[in-house]
Amino acid sequence: MATTDITALGPELRVNAELSDRKKAVSAVVLAVVVLGGCGGSSDSNSGAQPPQAAASTPSGGGSATAPPTAPPVDRSASVAGNDSDANGIRDDLDHLVARLSLTPAERAGMADLARATRALLIAGAGGDSTAAAMAFDAQRRAMYCLNQTSTQAQTLIRRVAMLSVNTEARFDAWVQYEKQVSTQPLPSFSSGAC
Repeated sequence: MATTDITALGPELRVNAELSDRKKAVSAVVLAVVVLGGCGGSSDSNSGAQPPQAAASTPSGGGSATAPPTAPPVDRSASVAGNDSDANGIRDDLDHLVARLSLTPAERAGMADLARATRALLIAGAGGDSTAAAMAFDAQRRAMYCLNQTSTQAQTLIRRVAMLSVNTEARFDAWVQYEKQVSTQPLPSFSSGAC
């Protein structure tokens, strides 16, 4: 089965290309916080690991049965939530990516959970809902913890979700608002049974 490096999926994977230099710098800090927040106890010796590969067809064993055969365009709509046609809580373009990457079932589930939690936190940030933001905060941290426990490529997967999720100015602004809402919330700790 032929595979393609995920970075070859197109220039649309580049995050925040249209943002000002100031917002790009702040975005890098936000992404660093996401990545560092995901370092929940697993020793990640992934420094020389290859990024996850895109599968030539929808993988069996954990792949989404509803993933369209062709990739939807990257969602850069004005909506913070983006399109979620199957109402599973994951934006369609991210849902398709999760289904198409060559991942273990645990990685696929973790990446889907992270995409779902990240979408929820953006919606909470945009709406100013601190209760929903706190719930999304816990869900996002749990997903990052579980990815770190089950995958040697966790940091790459976490970065991919963050880069695609926060890909417009409106989503970036929602992220900033979310960060303000949860900035004083303590980091949750999870046990091995959390995943």
